[in-house]
Formats: sequence, structure tokens, C-alpha cells
Amino acid sequence: MKHPVVPDGSAQALTTSVIPDGSAQAPTAVIPDGSAKPSRAGISHDNGRARDGGDPGSPASRWLTGVRDDVLVSVRNDVSVSVRDDVSVSVREGVSVSVRRGEGAALRADRLRMVRGGRCVLSDVSVAIRPGEVTGILGANGAGKSTLLGALAGELAVADGEVSLNDHALAHLPTARQARLRAVLPQKPSLQFNLSVHDVVAMGAYPFPELSPARVHKEVNTAIDLADARHLASRPYLELSGGEQQRVQFARTLVQVLTGLQAEPEEPNYLLLDEPTASLDPKHQQAILRAAADICHQHEVGVLVVLHDLNLASRWCDQLILLHQGRLRATGTPQQVLQPEPLADAYDIQATVVPDPARPGRPRVWWD
Repeated sequence: MKHPVVPDGSAQALTTSVIPDGSAQAPTAVIPDGSAKPSRAGISHDNGRARDGGDPGSPASRWLTGVRDDVLVSVRNDVSVSVRDDVSVSVREGVSVSVRRGEGAALRADRLRMVRGGRCVLSDVSVAIRPGEVTGILGANGAGKSTLLGALAGELAVADGEVSLNDHALAHLPTARQARLRAVLPQKPSLQFNLSVHDVVAMGAYPFPELSPARVHKEVNTAIDLADARHLASRPYLELSGGEQQRVQFARTLVQVLTGLQAEPEEPNYLLLDEPTASLDPKHQQAILRAAADICHQHEVGVLVVLHDLNLASRWCDQLILLHQGRLRATGTPQQVLQPEPLADAYDIQATVVPDPARPGRPRVWWD
């Protein structure tokens, strides 16, 4: 029986062998025939745990037992399977295998250096924003948080290094293509036209003219509700308070992501938020971050958010990036990053870190 190896068109194909089902080559992923129901972006094996939107004992999780970290696999009888380097794949009849070189879908900065106003504001920064994770950027004023987000958004010129979006150099992607794959909420959105709130939110669908008005209308209504802006929908945008305008702009970016998921369901999408909670009351700070986290985890969207409140970051982020004077000071989970020593370095103030009594496994930070 012959199993076809199909080179993936988006990257350099590897030379690999497709072996009969059940043979002993380690590490090996055995792909069951037929009944898999993967998430939109496939199943990611992360630090020994399979993440498929279900519990660790689900069939899709069991199928990935023994596979190396960072393997991205989509398992169905009629869908190709993408795996990382150095992984053998055992397949059954009717399953094609696509192997490509690369580190999987992500929004990445590699050895990034940024210069603004003749001053180096970021130096040797390498980060990855992965689908299905909320990543927070932390740091004192002037640490380079907004500059890093702007570089990852393709809105600022890179002095050195590279930014890539799903394994494609961002500098080579047309602006219209970027808009279909990522939505950006700037720190200070500017809009001088006195449109209604509904019309401003609907602007998020502009990159997707192929979608029907009914589909766009549905996503606009969803986003307005997630931003708690239903009562504002018919009001003129320019008459709103600063916090209300911030929520409307957040809803616009949600529409851009939600319509992107409809237009290109196989392409990972990203939501970039620069201090989205700055003008909001505590209720709406939580609501905005909850909506972003829900979309991230339910739809495998990569979310990047700049925050000043470390306890909000601990509550809502899966990964954190801590910047200090334009360099990485720490990266990892909230438990790894929110520690007294790196916080003292980054903020020049002592901090006490304790377990959050309301959220097991999450730290809480008190400034001394």
C-alpha cells in the first residue's frame, strides 16, 4: 500500500519516510483512521499535554501520546497532517501526510531591533504569539511595549531582525493581506467621522468583501454584545466618552477577527491590543479581557495585549513577556514571570508575590 507524501506549498518540504501503521520508530504519532474531530487549527501537543479543546482523556489527546513538544497535527481521514522536524508519522490507508519545515503557525519577532527618533528602543527581542494563547506584554513606561506590538502589527519599520506571520515574512505581505490575518487596537484610536457606533463596529469587516451582509451583521451584533455596547449601538460615536469609544473600537477589532475566521477558517488569526483597559472601569476591564480570552481559546486566535495591571495579566494571560529598557527580562507563564526579582528589575520597585486565593495556580502581586 502506498501512502502519498504531499509537499506543503507554503514552505520547504522535508525528505521523510511514511512508514506502515504500527512500526516502531520513535517518536511516532499514530493517526487513527476516520473519526477525529480536531479544532479549526488542529491539535497542538504542548509540554506533554494535547490541547484539542477537550479534556486530556479525549480520543484526540490519547492519539498524540508520545509525540514531541510543539507538534501541530490535524487528524481526519481526508485531511493532511502537518508535523515538525524529526517526527515520524505512521498513517493508515487514505490519509495523506504534509510535512513542512518551520516552527508552526505564530506571529513571531526574531532578534528584533527597533529604532525610534534615533534611539534604540528594542534590542535583540525574540518572541512568538501562538494561536490559542493570550500573551501579555509588561514593562515600565518606555520599556518598548507599544513598539513591540507595533512591529508585530507591521505598523513600524524594523531596523534589524525579522517579523513573520504564519511563517511568511511580514514585510512581504501586502497590507490588505495583513488585515485579513490580524486586527489591531491602537493605544489611542482616532476617528473624526461622526458615524454611528454600529457603523464603526462594522468597519472591522472591510477586509472581507466576499462575506454576505447577513454574516457581517451577525458578527457585528456578537461583537457589540461582547463589548457591552448594545445600548450604544445607535448613538453617534463622537458623542461617547473615552471609555465608551474604547469599547466600540474593541468591538471593531473583534469583528475583524470574527469575520476573518469565517472568510479563512484554516488560517490562524491574531488580535493585538495596546492597553485596551486604560480608559475602562473595573467591570469593563474584566469584560474586555474575558471576551479576548474566550475568542482566543474557543477559536484558536493568538491574542497579544499590552497591560500595566499585573494582576489583570496574571488573571487573563497564558504567557507573559516582561521588557526592561528595550530588552527581554523574562518570558513564560504568569507564575514564571511574576517573581520579585525580575519585577524589581523591570519596575524599580519591590514587589511581594503571593498565590491568588481566588484563582489557584495564579500569582497576585502587591507593590511594597
